[in-house]
Amino acid sequence: MKALVLAASYAALSLSACGDRVADDHAVADIATSAPASQPTARCVSIETIEQLKVMAFDAARRLSAADPVRMNDLERQSTATLEMPLLNNHDQTLDRTTCAGRLRIAVPVGARSLFGPDDLVADLTYSMQPAADGTGLVYQVDQFGRIPGLIGYADLDQINQSRSGGVAPAPTPVASPPPTSSVGTASFDCRRARTSVEHMICS
Repeated sequence: MKALVLAASYAALSLSACGDRVADDHAVADIATSAPASQPTARCVSIETIEQLKVMAFDAARRLSAADPVRMNDLERQSTATLEMPLLNNHDQTLDRTTCAGRLRIAVPVGARSLFGPDDLVADLTYSMQPAADGTGLVYQVDQFGRIPGLIGYADLDQINQSRSGGVAPAPTPVASPPPTSSVGTASFDCRRARTSVEHMICS
């Protein structure tokens, strides 16, 4: 009888142990299936996303600007973008479309800081991305960039001190070349003492 009780207790312990292991297996499966759900959040704050937002903001500024495209390109290249308070708004699993919100801040190089205040190039954005139909990457969409395109697009970029900002120094101002010297020869003698017709012709 004591042997039966011990056997039953052992069986109960064995089932309990198996049950714990089955529960652990389910926990691992839940973690594995929920791992892809973190991908949309990663999209909101990825380096590629932040860089793409900066590129799109400058593209919007170019449509308003009459400035030298080279200076605009230099300003974009030397500026850095950061994303503050990023938030995942929604993820459409059918379209794999992720919608996020955040505050985009663009920091310009030292030479351009006189054109923009510390909080000028800041905008609260709602942006989304989804895979391209041809599989080449993500397609981004932004509703609006606030004041950023207008402030950059209408700025006088000629006032940027590029030598201080670490960029290429502005091209030197062309210096007018002196007028060509005359190729006509001068007399090698004192014309006041010219006597012959040839000498008078040379002096004239």
